[in-house]
Amino acid sequence: HILRAKEHITNTIKQRYVFDHMGWKFPETIHFGRLKLTGIILSKSQISKGIAKGEFLWWDDPRLGTIMAIRKRGILPETLREIILHVGIKSSEASLSWENIYSVNRKHLDPKADRYFCVLEPIKLVIKGVPTSFVARPQFHPDFPERGCREIEVRSVEGEVEVYISKRDVELLKRNQLVRLMSLFNIQFEEVEGNTAHALYKGESVEEVLHLKAPIIQWVPVDDNVEVEVVMPDASKAVGVGEKSLERLSEGSIVQLVRIGFARLDHKDVKTRRLVFYFAHG
Repeated sequence: HILRAKEHITNTIKQRYVFDHMGWKFPETIHFGRLKLTGIILSKSQISKGIAKGEFLWWDDPRLGTIMAIRKRGILPETLREIILHVGIKSSEASLSWENIYSVNRKHLDPKADRYFCVLEPIKLVIKGVPTSFVARPQFHPDFPERGCREIEVRSVEGEVEVYISKRDVELLKRNQLVRLMSLFNIQFEEVEGNTAHALYKGESVEEVLHLKAPIIQWVPVDDNVEVEVVMPDASKAVGVGEKSLERLSEGSIVQLVRIGFARLDHKDVKTRRLVFYFAHG
């Protein structure tokens, strides 16, 4: 059997003529439509020229649709297999977008990926009135409690605790608003002075947070964290801090950075001591 894209139908006619002339039996030929990937760069000549011009970093540039690139971002082999089997061999052309790929990959990744706190564009938050030090114990995965918990300690010094929260969250919070720091305690947001935000300790009641539908945000201790760099699909880089337990991950691990998305740990930068992740999708 010969399996080939339908743009080769003309070649099939030419080859059949040669086979008939020579008295050979012509193989069964099946033509199929191409699989188009919208918004995804696959042209080898275009990629090669882009690399030569410095437009792309290499064949694994996150903006590309090469196997090297999507593997680096954390797209699983079983995702590609499922998509290909679902599309099948058809005479009509089929189109896929990144969102199609993300949807299938999310289904495979979600039960596998452990959760970790990471804060991009961190802003220091000083919380006053904290009666004691706390040890937060967020689960590795909410659906699989048997995997255990991480332990993240925050120390109260003279009634104050310092953590990092994201700039985006700070911009959305209002004065006197109740906020829950995930797996930790509640705070009342006060104000921002320069590059530092301020809040008051408001107990540990989860019921109050749920009743008021207060925002629940991730955080990272100021005095115990690891620097993180996340390479985005457009090749831009977001810098932040993550919980210390991220250091235990091996290269190639795929995790969910809480409220950010799935990301794959590509390498640990020796010079900057940062953990470099490639963002997969939300």
